[in-house]
Amino acid sequence: MKIYYNKKKAFFFHRDSRYSSLGFGLNKYVIYKPEEKADHSFTLKEDKKNCGSLIGILVSRNSDGNYRGNFSLFKKLQSALQEQGALSFVFTPSDIHHQTIEGLIYHAESNKWLTCTLPFPHFIYNRVPSRTAENSHDHHIFKSFVEENQISYFNPHFFDKWDIYQVLNKNMIIQPLLPFTEKVTSRENVQLFLEKYTKAYVKPVLSSQGNGIRLIEYKADDKIICRSTTKIEGFSSFDRLLQHYHHWFIEGNHIIQEAIECQTFQNHRYDFRVLSQNVNNEFVVTGIGIRSSERQEVTTHVPQGGKILSLEAVNSKKQMEEIPEIVRSCGELLMNHYGLIGEFSLDLGKRKDGELVLFEVNSKPMKFDEEEIEKNRLKRLVEAFLLHAKENQELG
Repeated sequence: MKIYYNKKKAFFFHRDSRYSSLGFGLNKYVIYKPEEKADHSFTLKEDKKNCGSLIGILVSRNSDGNYRGNFSLFKKLQSALQEQGALSFVFTPSDIHHQTIEGLIYHAESNKWLTCTLPFPHFIYNRVPSRTAENSHDHHIFKSFVEENQISYFNPHFFDKWDIYQVLNKNMIIQPLLPFTEKVTSRENVQLFLEKYTKAYVKPVLSSQGNGIRLIEYKADDKIICRSTTKIEGFSSFDRLLQHYHHWFIEGNHIIQEAIECQTFQNHRYDFRVLSQNVNNEFVVTGIGIRSSERQEVTTHVPQGGKILSLEAVNSKKQMEEIPEIVRSCGELLMNHYGLIGEFSLDLGKRKDGELVLFEVNSKPMKFDEEEIEKNRLKRLVEAFLLHAKENQELG
């Protein structure tokens, strides 16, 4: 069926004489009004007393008040949901009002994002793009809103690297895959760590895409080499290094991690970027991309100069067989610790002996450059949205 929107009166209605009204979202109805003026229309699939699932996509605003988020993904999600007779809209915490939300809906016919007044959604996809936004007052209001209205959503928040390490390190399957890691607490613990392992990564616990990471190496003459994604620095002593990077000890927001020597491709390190999604409460592998470092050896992220390789370029049959079990174990641990997780990604390397090493777990995966992976990702996201939305409709 079609539902229509009147911009001036800011409400949705329908023209199907079979129904006087149909449930729309968690707390509203679309009323039969055949004579009403329609500015835009959307196709929804009526089910019993409802006119289709309504999905909210949570984002944030920048300092200018503009929406921040991956609108290319949101546009594709709206198109895919419309094919299933459902509807999605983008909103921020400040758009939530007493009984309605001001949101943006992508309208395919006009190829425009429309501002509409909407009811509360059946399910929410958290795509807030930054940790700063997640720690804002507005986001705390959002969390109160979903708790009060009992609206399910994923993913809860960005992951903290130290928290993740402690969660995963308790599992007998995952623990052997992890580089030894400690929290940076003092100059002494960094120096002892570096003396033991010679080479280590220092990482902010709340960073992503390789930002802020340093690869430090103790040389035989007590000199320190420190590499970032953009430069290589030399320090004559450990004290000189720590004078320069004294912020590592502020508020306990860095970890130090053993640097594992991994196999290379054409003399550059590479890793497996694995996308996992929750399908009927079981975590499966949606796709695997291979990323190789090119301009620097600190990270393989493409925005930092990484290169995309094919699976065929690296001999990885054994690893491909092991990764699904790693994904399932990680997914179960994350769900038990954080709540409802819909998707995450893993960064895995291959040690010199061929065994895997788990470097990172990311809560809000970046876009994959491989079209097939993104296609499958979109399909599974829509399936998950509709499943959770239906559960919430039935509870209501």
